Amino acid sequence: MRFIDQSLIAPQLPEDWEARAATALAEVANAAPGQRSATITKHRDLWRELAPILAALSHRKCWYCEARENRSDKAVDHFRPKGRPVEAVEHHPGYWWRAFAWQNYRFSCTFCNSRRIDPSNGLGGGKHDHFPLLEEAARAFNEAGISGETPTLLDPTRRTDTTLLYYSDEGRAEPRVRQDQHPVQWGRADASVYFFHLNHKDVVEERMELFNRIKKLVDTGRVCFDDWKAGNVGAEAGYDFVVEQLQGLMQERAEFSAAARDMVLGFRDDKHPWIDGIV
Repeated sequence: MRFIDQSLIAPQLPEDWEARAATALAEVANAAPGQRSATITKHRDLWRELAPILAALSHRKCWYCEARENRSDKAVDHFRPKGRPVEAVEHHPGYWWRAFAWQNYRFSCTFCNSRRIDPSNGLGGGKHDHFPLLEEAARAFNEAGISGETPTLLDPTRRTDTTLLYYSDEGRAEPRVRQDQHPVQWGRADASVYFFHLNHKDVVEERMELFNRIKKLVDTGRVCFDDWKAGNVGAEAGYDFVVEQLQGLMQERAEFSAAARDMVLGFRDDKHPWIDGIV
């Protein structure tokens, strides 16, 4: 997960988009509670229209897992669900008033956004209409109450949230902090791994392939660096190639770039003194 700067969205909105969104919201507000969901769905083209803008902010990668979006339905997730949140389905009507708020949109892949079962282990995942809070009693029933909520799920539009996930050499997403030292932040990261389906078999395998590629490059870089340091001028070209490749895997536009950075940093030791200098 990498930070997404939402301030870049507003200047790109179609000229009349906010006016159309306001009209749609007024229609939803005036609808009977039982008709709100259907009324929101009637205007779904409003958020679908913004999908290309949202996708461009992440170089067409899912905002949650960083998988490149070439094959899924390129969903626009409502971070605060427009339908009834699963955790409060008995008493909350859903964040219907945020259905057309572009600040509530997150570009998401199918596996992170939709409820699915991983056939490899039978475990479920996918955000769908889940929106757990650290304190259920603080759940908002109108826009004014939003500031009092503390979402459990990590939000890619918050810089601090994106620092709480770690990616292991086995390709798995894990909390970066220890449970005994930071129980709240550990819990938020752990819940996000589950609800965003970050350890689905397919994405773990892709991260493992990334780690194997990084390991081969680092092994080559170690030989080239040591030879170059020993006076073999010709080894510099090989070292330059390795640095270029590794930095390319960590740059913002690369798929799973946050995982790549953790993996590269995992090789920091006395045998690889050059790693710190390229991250």
